[in-house]
Amino acid sequence: MGWWTITEDSPGLNFLSGRPLDEDTGLYNGDGPADIMGCAVDELVALFEESWERKPYMVEVRAAVEFASGHQELEEKPMDENKHTKVRVPGEAFWAIKTDEPDVVVIDKLPVTEGFRFGDKVRIDSEHNVVEVIENTFAQYLLRYDGEGEQDEVQKRWERIVHFAEAHEVQLEGMVAGSAVLAIPKEKATDEFAQRLVKECPVKITLDEMQEVDSDEEDKEN
Repeated sequence: MGWWTITEDSPGLNFLSGRPLDEDTGLYNGDGPADIMGCAVDELVALFEESWERKPYMVEVRAAVEFASGHQELEEKPMDENKHTKVRVPGEAFWAIKTDEPDVVVIDKLPVTEGFRFGDKVRIDSEHNVVEVIENTFAQYLLRYDGEGEQDEVQKRWERIVHFAEAHEVQLEGMVAGSAVLAIPKEKATDEFAQRLVKECPVKITLDEMQEVDSDEEDKEN
C-alpha cells in the first residue's frame, strides 16, 4: 500500500499529484484510504440514484462525511498549538484562538451546535468545555442559491460563491446543495453590506439573518 504527503493547496488525488514522503507536510493520502472511501462513495452514489434519481453533489458528499465522522472529534487540519486550543460544547469539539486570558478564547470555525458562532469570544473551564459566551462578534446568515440541475453546474455555482466569500473576507460553510451559512463581522453586517453581497455575487443568492439564541429567553421557554 502506497502513501504520499499532501498539502491544503494541492490535496494530491493520487500519487502523481501528491508529494513523496520525504517532503513531509504532516498530511497524508494513500491507496488504502482511497480504496476505503471508493467503496463508501460508490454506495452513497447508488443510494442517491435510487432515492433522488441523480448522483450526490460534492457538497452533499462532504456533508455526509462530516456528519458520519462527527463522533470522532476529528481536527480540520494541523493547528499551531501556541496560538490555538481545542474546546468542546455538547456534541462537538473545535479549535479556538487563544487570548491573553487563559480561560477566554475565540471560536475559529463555524460550529454546527446551536447557540455558538464563528468568532464568538467564549469562556472555558479547566477541561476546555465552553461555559459561557462572552461576546458575539459575527452575524450569521442563511445563504441560499440554486442547488438544482446538473452536478457539474451546481458545483461550479458553489465554487464561485466560495471564491466570492473569500474575496469579501466573510466565512462560509456549506450545508447541503443550495444552502450554506455565511458569517459576517458585526461591524460590517449592515443591511447595506448584505444587500451589496447579494447584488454583486456572481451567482444569484438570498441572505436571511439567523437570529441569535438568547439563553435567558430559552430558559424561560423551557
